[in-house]
Amino acid sequence: MGSARSKYPDAATKREVFIPAHSFPGVNQGSWVPGATTEFVDFLFPLPDDMLVGDEVGFKVVWSADTASAADSATWRVLYNKVTNDATSGVTAPATALGTVIVDDTKIATANAVQTTARGKILANVLTGMTAGADFLKLRVNVNSVTSMTLGTDKVDFLGLIVDYVPRFI
Repeated sequence: MGSARSKYPDAATKREVFIPAHSFPGVNQGSWVPGATTEFVDFLFPLPDDMLVGDEVGFKVVWSADTASAADSATWRVLYNKVTNDATSGVTAPATALGTVIVDDTKIATANAVQTTARGKILANVLTGMTAGADFLKLRVNVNSVTSMTLGTDKVDFLGLIVDYVPRFI
């Protein structure tokens, strides 16, 4: 008998889902521009049918800024809550930090360049007991801090979120 691991043992076989910013409720354009670190956007992410829920789930933020200094940086934060379909409890605001947080991302010295952060993740076995294809993750994204930029003055754009997961053998 094999383990509950996927038949795809290497990271190159992870599946990625891109959620563009305009898919987040309240974002009406191609990007979301936070004016303060207290602002956020939420998204209800359905667990894909082929997700191995016992494995880790990764997150990368796709972003940009209208500044042109390599001294600029942003630290993005993704919080989550597990949501069980047809449960008697309601959906609550995401409050659980990733097991490995997204680290500070230094800006490319080109204004409006599209960038992708390093990968943060929900650790393996945290989602065990959830059902792929039925349950959800309530996700919250915000800028936790910036360096050499000012939110509300400098345009820091959230362009989307990349979610990666290991597919299970089906």
